[in-house]
Amino acid sequence: MEVLAYLVEKTGRNYRPTPTTLKLIRKRLAEPGVVVEEVFKMIDRQCSRWVGSDMEQYLRPSTLFNAVKFDGYYAPRNLPVYHNHAGSKSLSASPPLLLEIKDL
Repeated sequence: MEVLAYLVEKTGRNYRPTPTTLKLIRKRLAEPGVVVEEVFKMIDRQCSRWVGSDMEQYLRPSTLFNAVKFDGYYAPRNLPVYHNHAGSKSLSASPPLLLEIKDL
Protein backbone atom coordinates (compact mmCIF):
# COMPACT_ATOMS: atom_id res chain seq x y z
CA MET A 1 0.00 0.00 0.00
CA GLU A 2 1.45 3.33 -1.09
CA VAL A 3 0.38 5.27 2.03
CA LEU A 4 2.18 2.88 4.34
CA ALA A 5 5.24 2.88 2.06
CA TYR A 6 5.26 6.69 2.17
CA LEU A 7 5.06 6.71 5.99
CA VAL A 8 7.95 4.22 6.15
CA GLU A 9 10.00 6.37 3.78
CA LYS A 10 9.35 9.57 5.74
CA THR A 11 9.90 8.13 9.22
CA GLY A 12 12.68 5.67 8.45
CA ARG A 13 10.78 3.03 10.37
CA ASN A 14 9.83 -0.41 9.14
CA TYR A 15 6.05 -0.63 9.57
CA ARG A 16 4.84 -3.93 8.22
CA PRO A 17 1.65 -4.20 6.16
CA THR A 18 -0.24 -6.16 8.81
CA PRO A 19 -3.99 -6.69 8.44
CA THR A 20 -4.65 -4.32 11.35
CA THR A 21 -2.49 -1.52 9.91
CA LEU A 22 -3.90 -1.87 6.41
CA LYS A 23 -7.46 -1.91 7.75
CA LEU A 24 -6.85 1.37 9.62
CA ILE A 25 -5.47 3.07 6.52
CA ARG A 26 -8.15 1.69 4.17
CA LYS A 27 -10.92 2.88 6.50
CA ARG A 28 -9.54 6.43 6.54
CA LEU A 29 -9.10 6.43 2.75
CA ALA A 30 -12.73 5.36 2.38
CA GLU A 31 -13.95 8.42 4.29
CA PRO A 32 -15.58 11.16 2.17
CA GLY A 33 -13.10 13.80 1.01
CA VAL A 34 -9.97 11.84 1.92
CA VAL A 35 -7.49 11.67 -0.98
CA VAL A 36 -4.18 9.75 -1.05
CA GLU A 37 -2.15 12.79 -2.18
CA GLU A 38 -3.60 14.80 0.70
CA VAL A 39 -2.74 12.01 3.14
CA PHE A 40 0.86 12.38 1.95
CA LYS A 41 0.67 16.08 2.87
CA MET A 42 -0.68 15.12 6.29
CA ILE A 43 2.23 12.72 6.82
CA ASP A 44 4.71 15.40 5.70
CA ARG A 45 3.19 17.94 8.09
CA GLN A 46 3.14 15.60 11.07
CA CYS A 47 6.75 14.56 10.37
CA SER A 48 7.76 18.20 10.17
CA ARG A 49 6.04 18.89 13.49
CA TRP A 50 7.13 15.80 15.41
CA VAL A 51 10.50 14.56 14.15
CA GLY A 52 13.12 15.47 16.74
CA SER A 53 10.57 15.99 19.51
CA ASP A 54 9.02 13.78 22.17
CA MET A 55 6.07 13.31 19.79
CA GLU A 56 8.20 11.50 17.20
CA GLN A 57 7.27 8.17 18.78
CA TYR A 58 3.67 8.75 17.64
CA LEU A 59 4.52 8.86 13.94
CA ARG A 60 2.96 5.46 13.50
CA PRO A 61 -0.11 4.11 11.71
CA SER A 62 -2.05 3.42 14.92
CA THR A 63 -1.85 7.10 15.86
CA LEU A 64 -2.09 8.86 12.50
CA PHE A 65 -4.91 6.69 11.15
CA ASN A 66 -6.87 6.23 14.36
CA ALA A 67 -10.57 6.92 13.68
CA VAL A 68 -10.80 9.42 16.55
CA LYS A 69 -7.60 11.37 15.83
CA PHE A 70 -7.29 11.21 12.03
CA ASP A 71 -9.33 14.31 11.21
CA GLY A 72 -7.27 16.37 13.66
CA TYR A 73 -4.17 15.53 11.61
CA TYR A 74 -5.82 15.53 8.18
CA ALA A 75 -7.77 18.80 8.38
CA PRO A 76 -4.73 21.11 8.85
CA ARG A 77 -2.57 19.24 6.30
CA ASN A 78 -2.12 22.35 4.14
CA LEU A 79 -1.27 24.72 6.98
CA PRO A 80 2.34 25.77 7.41
CA VAL A 81 4.42 24.59 10.33
CA TYR A 82 6.36 27.30 12.11
CA HIS A 83 9.45 26.75 14.17
CA ASN A 84 10.68 29.08 16.86
CA HIS A 85 14.25 30.32 17.12
CA ALA A 86 15.27 27.62 19.62
CA GLY A 87 14.63 24.87 17.10
CA SER A 88 11.67 23.34 18.87
CA LYS A 89 8.47 23.00 16.96
CA SER A 90 5.71 25.49 17.48
CA LEU A 91 2.49 26.45 15.75
CA SER A 92 3.15 30.07 16.63
CA ALA A 93 3.95 32.32 13.68
CA SER A 94 6.48 34.32 15.61
CA PRO A 95 9.12 33.42 18.17
CA PRO A 96 8.18 33.80 21.82
CA LEU A 97 8.80 37.17 23.39
CA LEU A 98 11.72 37.39 25.76
CA LEU A 99 11.13 39.77 28.59
CA GLU A 100 13.74 41.11 30.94
CA ILE A 101 12.86 41.50 34.55
CA LYS A 102 14.47 44.61 35.95
CA ASP A 103 15.11 45.42 39.56
CA LEU A 104 12.39 47.69 40.87
